[in-house]
Amino acid sequence: MSGKAQDPSTDLFRVRLVMLLHVKMYIGILLYCLLLTESLRGIVLLILLVVVNSLSFMRACLTDPGRVNRKAHHKYLPDVVTFGRGISTQICTNKSGDWIRAIRIDGTEYEEKYCLECNLFRIAGMSHCRECDRCVLDMDHHCVWFGNCIGRNNIRHFHIYLYTLVAVILMNAALFYSLLAMYPGQGTFPALALRILAFALATLYTVFFSIIFLFAMFNIYVALNSSTSREFIKNGTGSRQLDIKKACRNLSRLRPDISFDQPSV
Repeated sequence: MSGKAQDPSTDLFRVRLVMLLHVKMYIGILLYCLLLTESLRGIVLLILLVVVNSLSFMRACLTDPGRVNRKAHHKYLPDVVTFGRGISTQICTNKSGDWIRAIRIDGTEYEEKYCLECNLFRIAGMSHCRECDRCVLDMDHHCVWFGNCIGRNNIRHFHIYLYTLVAVILMNAALFYSLLAMYPGQGTFPALALRILAFALATLYTVFFSIIFLFAMFNIYVALNSSTSREFIKNGTGSRQLDIKKACRNLSRLRPDISFDQPSV
């Protein structure tokens, strides 16, 4: 089976739409600096916010999320391999008829499911992306906004972008609410039209802020439980205990475990 073929015209429309929305938000930040920010420190912080947001967006789009090289052919046969005392692997089919590889270490069994598209066994956290048609390590989700999967290698950029995007949208909403307060309508049609436009944009940014803020809180909650969005939606948190050190590492992801494509296994 193959992944979904992407329509070039649809992808081009997505790119243009995303770029337009970012330019619009950044212009809002510029107007906030010119009209409402009096201190140089505040202007520098807002410019830094835009720079970090735009760079993290590009890194999340362009970084390989951790795609795994597929195998050309299925070459596994049912067998049992013993590596030493208490350590063995068994390739077989489960009750559903799916290929699995059971790894037993000192009485504890770990199960790896087989990916028919990539012809390999998926280690823990690896999932197959239908849009990319590749297995991805620690796959969180496929993001239409980025046109890329969010996985082990780029999730840190995704987190940084998401948190700074909350601030960018908040500043845009604050800009239009401030304009409504600073320039009350004088009864003329142009002034009334501008107030209606400012109110509509302020309301729109408020809705966007609420959605993105809740999404950011969800990602923080998932990271605190040492999970991914995909695992959380599928299995919940289970019986995992909160590990503060691991949770902070998951939130920042400043030191990913890998930097390059992994060979198939």
